[in-house]
Amino acid sequence: MKRFVSLALALMMVLSACALAEEHYYGKWYHVNGASHKARCMKCGGYMTVDCICLDCAYEGARFALCPVCGYNESGIKAQYIHDATVLLYDYSHAPLGDLQVMKFAAPFGSDSEILAAYSVIFEYAGASMSFDGIYDVSFTVDVEGEFEVLEANGEELSAPEYTLEDDRVTVKVTNSSALYLIKAK
Repeated sequence: MKRFVSLALALMMVLSACALAEEHYYGKWYHVNGASHKARCMKCGGYMTVDCICLDCAYEGARFALCPVCGYNESGIKAQYIHDATVLLYDYSHAPLGDLQVMKFAAPFGSDSEILAAYSVIFEYAGASMSFDGIYDVSFTVDVEGEFEVLEANGEELSAPEYTLEDDRVTVKVTNSSALYLIKAK
């Protein structure tokens, strides 16, 4: 009987650990079907499924769209999480909610394109890219061969963001809450 009571109390503690939606702490998000992803709460063990909201860009007539949360893309390119990404906020009063997440997508427009990779940069919270007002620097390692330049992609528009390059590490000044950067061979 003592074991049953102990087990019941432990179960109640786990289930009440996330009584409010804001109390969940999700692990890695996985693509599940079509345009959605799911993750397991690290506190209570429950699952949440959320629709993907994709970033897209075009380059020389070709399109590439990706989910910056789970890595889903119609091209089937495997997303690689960049674990050494760091962020520098300029105004901590406007700090974003969520965790910095940077993902790499190799050769998004095919191996013949001069676009070597795409990098998505977001602050992820509960399976979504969080928006905020502010400017920040994000720094991450770029592992491509040869000289390159960085382009910021926003749908049909490409622009040259403010960035620095030191060895194989790029630091980009991000002015949007989510961003997509293309690495172009020189």
